[in-house]
Amino acid sequence: SDMAQQITPETLNNILSKLIVRTENPINNDGLSNIENIRKLLSDVDNEILKLLSERMQLVSTIANHKKQYNMTVFQETRWSEILEKNMKNGIEMGLNPIFITELFKTIHQESIEIQSNLISN
Repeated sequence: SDMAQQITPETLNNILSKLIVRTENPINNDGLSNIENIRKLLSDVDNEILKLLSERMQLVSTIANHKKQYNMTVFQETRWSEILEKNMKNGIEMGLNPIFITELFKTIHQESIEIQSNLISN
């Protein structure tokens, strides 16, 4: 075999000594308790996000009814640009990744368009 590609036992020991083996669960109960507490907080935040998304979609339905009444288009490019720009600025100020912000609001906006389109076409 090629000598240039081989490592010495000393180099192997050095590599292995720096190796960090991670476990799925903490070694002691204090670590598990802390993680469980944080997970509970994350679940609470997730639930709040879902509540807010539900509230937002209810407002989208209300807007759809107004758009139908006044014969307005579902997609309004100027409004979409305003939403994305405002939320991008706010999200970046909060330390969020711009790509994440864009993808999140594209998904929310697409669902809003779907809801409005369905309500207006009926």
